[in-house]
Amino acid sequence: MDPAPIFASTGLDIEKTNDPYATFDLERFTELLERAAEATGDQAVGLKLASLHDLSSWGAYGYLVLNAPTVGACLRCMAEFLEPWQMGTYVKCIRDADVIGIEYSIRHPTIRRREQDAEYSVSIPRRLVSKLTRNSADPIEVTFEHQQISDDATYRRYLGLKPIFGARVNSIWFDRDLENVPNPNADVKLFKIISEHLKDLSQKLPKDTDLLAVIETQVRDLMAVRTPTIGDVSSLLRLDPRTLQRRLKDRGTCFSDILDRVRHQEALRYLEQTRMEVKEISYLLGFNDASAFIKSFRRWTGETPSTFRSKIS
Repeated sequence: MDPAPIFASTGLDIEKTNDPYATFDLERFTELLERAAEATGDQAVGLKLASLHDLSSWGAYGYLVLNAPTVGACLRCMAEFLEPWQMGTYVKCIRDADVIGIEYSIRHPTIRRREQDAEYSVSIPRRLVSKLTRNSADPIEVTFEHQQISDDATYRRYLGLKPIFGARVNSIWFDRDLENVPNPNADVKLFKIISEHLKDLSQKLPKDTDLLAVIETQVRDLMAVRTPTIGDVSSLLRLDPRTLQRRLKDRGTCFSDILDRVRHQEALRYLEQTRMEVKEISYLLGFNDASAFIKSFRRWTGETPSTFRSKIS
């Protein structure tokens, strides 16, 4: 099947796949994988793509992980250097007494369809470890946030086992004894050079450029259920509340300002696009009563909700 139309349907340029330094919008990339699964009728697209991927085509990042001196160094570099380049995701290498592995999750709330991306992303470290150990090591556990979309045999073929579904996070785990297994093909000098190169590049990348947009979306989604708190949002983003507070302060804002801004935006939308009564809108926005909403709306616009609505009728 010609992949060009699928790329075009998501607004991605297929020619960029030949550029090892190219970056893809995360939302469009996840949609690309989902549309590929739909077009082919194959729910194992993510698994299969990872198994076929030429890791050296990833440019400096690919050569870095391929030349890591040990399996543990490979996994740590995957997590350390992926997250700065792929904003909107959580990636972490975790070790304890018995296991070493990678946790991965899309934290951007507007991306709803993410099953193929999860299976692709978790399969990549499995492929790397297999390559470095010459197919002598399988994971001991794989977890996915989503429910099962392929048959057991397919998962065992591409992952070496049947994953656990409906988990807190996507992850892949290996026996901790693999951590210090040497990479027989590692070029240690090249590894050090590329590592410094990528550190320099990552320092030049914008930090948390979409953080405010992500939080606003989280607040808007949660508002339909209850009045959101910074604890709610920090939990969804897998950040410590104090870390989130600090990041917001660095950007000259705070959580209460974001909540207030979203309420303002949603109030305008409800008044302009619906005929709901003021007391209904105040309830949806999490105000204790209509008078508190009217007071806030007057602060935002200088007039009451009724006056505002009468001007646009």
